[in-house]
Amino acid sequence: MKKNISKIKTPDPGSKKKNRKISLSMKHAICLSVIITAGILSYLNSIDNSFHYDDIASITDNRSIRDISLVRIWKENNHFRFVGFTSFAINYSINGLENIRGWHYVNISLHICCAIAFYVVLILIMRLLGKDGSAISLSAALLFSVHPLLSEPVNYIQARHVLFYSLFTLSSTIISLLFISSRKSFSKLIFSLCMLISFVLAALSKEVGIFYVPSAILLTFAAFWDNIENNSFIKKRFYLLIFLIAAALILITHSIRPLTNLFSAGYSLGLGKRTFVVNLLTHSVIFFKYLKLLVPLSSHLNVDHNMTLIRLNSFSDCFLAFSSFFTLLFLSFIAWKRKKRDPLFFFLFFWGIMGIFPYMIVTKGSAELMIEYKFYLSAIGFIGLIMVFLNRFYQYLSMKYRHRGTGIIYGIILSLAVFFCISETRKRNTVWKNEMTLWGDALSKSPQSIKPHHNLGVYLSETGKTDDAKYYFYEALKIQPQSAHLHSNLGTLFLNEGNIQKAFHHFEKALSLGSQSVQTYNNMGICFDKMGKHDQALYQYYKALEIDRNNADAHNNLAVYYSKKKNWEKSFYHFDKALLAEPNNAKTYFNMGIAYFEKGDIDKAIFHFSQTASFEPEHLYAHYFLGMLSHSQKRLKDAVPHYETAIDLAKKAKNTTLLKKIQDHYQACIDQLNSSQKKDNDD
Repeated sequence: MKKNISKIKTPDPGSKKKNRKISLSMKHAICLSVIITAGILSYLNSIDNSFHYDDIASITDNRSIRDISLVRIWKENNHFRFVGFTSFAINYSINGLENIRGWHYVNISLHICCAIAFYVVLILIMRLLGKDGSAISLSAALLFSVHPLLSEPVNYIQARHVLFYSLFTLSSTIISLLFISSRKSFSKLIFSLCMLISFVLAALSKEVGIFYVPSAILLTFAAFWDNIENNSFIKKRFYLLIFLIAAALILITHSIRPLTNLFSAGYSLGLGKRTFVVNLLTHSVIFFKYLKLLVPLSSHLNVDHNMTLIRLNSFSDCFLAFSSFFTLLFLSFIAWKRKKRDPLFFFLFFWGIMGIFPYMIVTKGSAELMIEYKFYLSAIGFIGLIMVFLNRFYQYLSMKYRHRGTGIIYGIILSLAVFFCISETRKRNTVWKNEMTLWGDALSKSPQSIKPHHNLGVYLSETGKTDDAKYYFYEALKIQPQSAHLHSNLGTLFLNEGNIQKAFHHFEKALSLGSQSVQTYNNMGICFDKMGKHDQALYQYYKALEIDRNNADAHNNLAVYYSKKKNWEKSFYHFDKALLAEPNNAKTYFNMGIAYFEKGDIDKAIFHFSQTASFEPEHLYAHYFLGMLSHSQKRLKDAVPHYETAIDLAKKAKNTTLLKKIQDHYQACIDQLNSSQKKDNDD
């Protein structure tokens, strides 16, 4: 009798590999879910925060984003920020300006995408080095997604440009790593095309994007040179990448200054001249100030760090600057020497330097020296370094003590650090709630800085609190008495109050201090007009046009001037110019309506008042004139709704004198309408 012998089943290698891929995919999916959740938790309380300072010019007052016209966006905005302005146009078409949450959702999403891209970069690097990088990648990307230092470009809508170029720079790095790993020529060609696309998108996100993408590609190839095939095109043509970096720097600076001008080129900024050497030394100091901000405390963060250029005639400034510069050089030398032994350290350190490098060498830049969003890209490198050191320290302890509890303790410490960062980021988000909270916080941290005083004054003047606005403007003048801009703002406040003498004094002071503001000349002209000095007013309006020949306000003021003189040809010429500059300007349409009314062309007057009301629905006088003119033309049914709207707006404005006039006209219109209807019924 034969016995059945059971066969031992050998495991299928293909099945094992498949299961390993599934478990690896699941691990990455969990890691990404944790990063996304942490990012959302960090910024969930920021979605109702208002627009801030440059958001006004770039978004709320920017007519070019009112429709998704790529040609108009390209023509009317900075070409190097085309991607960001296009995203603003899309945001506006979906959310308008009222639904601020939609704008914040985009910024938060971009920040989380940057954190995910950072995770992928580290995973690919560790794979290239033949190591398991899940722990380092997750911890670094997680800390990046929740760190309070990075909250400025997330809360500040206009800083979306920074998020875009950072994302495209990280994308180019991912593509470079895939290029190095690939052994197929066709794949390398595809990756090369993708690098080019990343470069174009980064360049169209912000000017510095021209520098960052080629630099990131160059850094990636330099760090992992040993992993590139010997006969590779990259190894043979590596100098081409270096040439791209140099070309990018030339594009940013527009011109390379000769060595003889290193101490004389540049422009005035606070104390001293912003020469190449002064700028380099100042940013060496700023670099270490940024590193201090990596300590995740929201109380250290400030929208106005009030950093000034170092003074070469000050011993303390020079000592601090040169010690910072040589320390930075020493650290760079150490990182370079460790390139062979520790390419990850080399990559992350020089990534951090890469992020700040353009600001160190370019003298033609923002007048503000230290802005937190400028460190956004650099933070990727240094947060990565922190987590690499912590992870290696954990591995050292694990090997030394060989205790399971070591991993648990490390996990608990990391979790506590993440939750602490989330708490601090959420605390910082509350500072960005509105202009008052933002600049109030800045003022408490930088009481001797002009910017918080000035911006609080602007915000309070816009909200109708003119006395408080004046207080902050005068406080700012104590710090910087020779500020033409502050005198101009004070003049505008007094002009709006009807205090022509004080307004004139401040505008005159602003002009004597060298103001080249179109608005100052315009307002000076209005002062002369109200003082009865019409010829002087005319001169000021034309001076404004010398600065900006397409300025709508200057053309508008000239049009009104000539309409008072009954010079209709010149008047309507300037009105047309004003509308060409700002096609949807309600003030211009209203003034044109008045001009046509005075000229006796009632139909055109009605048309222009209607346009005024369409662009500014709560324009009291537009509705009043529409009611009166429709009434005068016996179009009583058209007149009634305009009178009713004007009555509501007059009540809201508490203009009792005008309200009485409108009510009288309205009652007369109603009486005529009733009489007409009664007559029709009798017939």
